[in-house]
Amino acid sequence: MKKIKNKGIVKKREIVSDLCLFCDAPCCKENFVPLSYEEVKSKKYEMVFESIFNFKDKKIEAGYFLKRKDDGSCIYLNDFDMCSIWRDRPESCRIYFCERLKKP
Repeated sequence: MKKIKNKGIVKKREIVSDLCLFCDAPCCKENFVPLSYEEVKSKKYEMVFESIFNFKDKKIEAGYFLKRKDDGSCIYLNDFDMCSIWRDRPESCRIYFCERLKKP
């Protein structure tokens, strides 16, 4: 399967929730995005294999995650703090519940 490419600006009509328009993208800047077996197997995302320490469970977890920029943010986060692969984002991004919204 062909890899998903960064498509640049995400148009407003592609946003499922208007809440994303007022957010500073903590979900894309502060979290590791784990990929499912199916997502890894599809090879459509740029990914890395990493081991991370889960402070909550006090365990080391290893797996495939979306690749990150040097600043730690997701490689698919554009200059406007919007997801450039919104329609094709991984399942963990789809189910993420954001509770830290920046006030407009």
